[in-house]
Amino acid sequence: MRPTSIIFLCLSVLLIVGGIVTCYIAAEMAADQGIELFETAGGENSNELITLDDKSLNKISLVLKDADVNIYGDAEEPYIELVNYAGSYSFAVSDGILTVDESIGFLQLLNFGEKQVKFGGLRQYLLRRDTEPGQKTVNIYLTGSYQLKQFEIKLDSGNVTVKGMKIRPDFTIKIGTGDLLFEQNKIHSAVTIDIGTGNAVLRETDLLSLEATVKRGDLSYFAHNFAYQTYEITAGGGGEVFVEGESKGETYTSSTPMAFIKVNVTAKDGSVYLGKTDPNAASGESDESEETAAQTEG
Repeated sequence: MRPTSIIFLCLSVLLIVGGIVTCYIAAEMAADQGIELFETAGGENSNELITLDDKSLNKISLVLKDADVNIYGDAEEPYIELVNYAGSYSFAVSDGILTVDESIGFLQLLNFGEKQVKFGGLRQYLLRRDTEPGQKTVNIYLTGSYQLKQFEIKLDSGNVTVKGMKIRPDFTIKIGTGDLLFEQNKIHSAVTIDIGTGNAVLRETDLLSLEATVKRGDLSYFAHNFAYQTYEITAGGGGEVFVEGESKGETYTSSTPMAFIKVNVTAKDGSVYLGKTDPNAASGESDESEETAAQTEG
């Protein structure tokens, strides 16, 4: 045989052996998770629940590709629901930090550590599925007394909704493409937002501070005490800053002796809207917000 043929033969053998070893390891991991190596699309195991009642957490960290995230603060029991997650991701709880990471690659499946890896089958790496799965969604349900200090959320694309929170974790949210909604929250905490393309709406939400950058899109901030806050607002790309519907141009700075909340917003290609109530919100929500404000002032 020619030397070149021998070299290619050796390489082929190495690839075959490597493939067998990889499939063996993958099969063991799949068996531990109770799933088949070559899964079918839309299987029964695409949803999963993670209970939180037995976990003492300081932080919840989500690193996701294309998913929606919903955080609710009025649940009876604390848990996380993963919907349409038939693929692979890692889940870990370490030093009080719960992490759900969807950025895991195929080679990372061979890295055995403290993380629990959900392996969705080798097929997802070898074949393109003909059918589209449902929208991936992470639902987080927390009680009004659950102890948590921080949320860190990173999405390549998807929408984030935070509603009904009564505990006080800080939020750091980064979205490549998608929208953000904070609604009816009494968190009195720091919120940091970074959105590539999308809109952010914060209404009926008590904050300690807001640091926001929106590269393409609008940001709306509505609070019954909006006049008692310090503002450093910049709008670009033809956008404007509107306060109670009145244009203030591209920049707006305001502070009062009673200011206790700092709001710094930069919309590089969009507008910023400030006011007491959101004119686009449902009438019932606006009435509830005004009633809450009256009770607070009284």
